[in-house]
Amino acid sequence: IKQNYLSHEKNLELNECYNVTSNNLAVGETKGKIDIYLSDIDTSGSLKLRGYKKNFEVQKTEVIRLDDYFEQNIIQKLDFIKIDIEGAELGAFKGCVNILNQFKPILFVEIQRHSTELFGYEPIDIFNFLYDLGYGSYIINNHKLISFDFKEPLNEYNFFFMHKDKC
Repeated sequence: IKQNYLSHEKNLELNECYNVTSNNLAVGETKGKIDIYLSDIDTSGSLKLRGYKKNFEVQKTEVIRLDDYFEQNIIQKLDFIKIDIEGAELGAFKGCVNILNQFKPILFVEIQRHSTELFGYEPIDIFNFLYDLGYGSYIINNHKLISFDFKEPLNEYNFFFMHKDKC
């Protein structure tokens, strides 16, 4: 979202952070162009138009695969990924399998059923996808990171995923 990008750039400037590279891009399974729907009733944007949103703006945005981005920019280190993209998480992970396998970063992911359903999958699909790559799932409970086995209903929505080689 262009407004978020500009705000982020201003924040970096105000805090004199000169070692950060920003990109106004979306991440996904395939590269191309997509529409992001921005509602005038809340601060969230989405790749899918939610039924309750009546008035919205559409921004055309470039989508990249993180695997391609890392290869093109010769990035050699990755420790942590934070992802909150309103249901598009599984596609983003499918577009970065190589870097997940190579770097095995810690993942902090917001997962909500009402968002994943817009993209035609269930939260368990993310857990299974990451499990197949060697990741376990965790939540924070009483200031401690504890193992989390996916169960119905999904009460939590912020999850950590850590690769078994790094636990």
